Amino acid sequence: RRTSFSERASIEAFFTINYSIDLLQTACVYRLPKFRVIILEGMLILEDPRIRDLMDIKVFVDTDADVRIVRRIQRDIEERGRTLDSVVNQYLSVVRPMHLQFIEPTKRYADVIVPEGGQSGGTRPVVDENPQYP
Repeated sequence: RRTSFSERASIEAFFTINYSIDLLQTACVYRLPKFRVIILEGMLILEDPRIRDLMDIKVFVDTDADVRIVRRIQRDIEERGRTLDSVVNQYLSVVRPMHLQFIEPTKRYADVIVPEGGQSGGTRPVVDENPQYP
């Protein structure tokens, strides 16, 4: 249900303990104060039509596959203690196919697609230029 600027909203926050989706747990429920703009973030945020219908502006940040794999390798080796082989095997067998099947198709629902992960400098502020959001 769409909330007006004068209403408060509650959201559930989720986190993972490690890279296994099996360990997804509810962290807590936040009670949001009144905001003019609420930013929702997540890889699958545009997948659910119930969530999309609540959004005024939908943004997809597009990053090249080679940049994504390099970031994943660096993070998983440095922060999670994984081996290069395990990261590459997981990427090729799970991450890349799932991205192509579930994430990439959600671009079609975006009002704005930000190229090159926002590093291109070619994006313009949407909210500042929209008279609906002074």
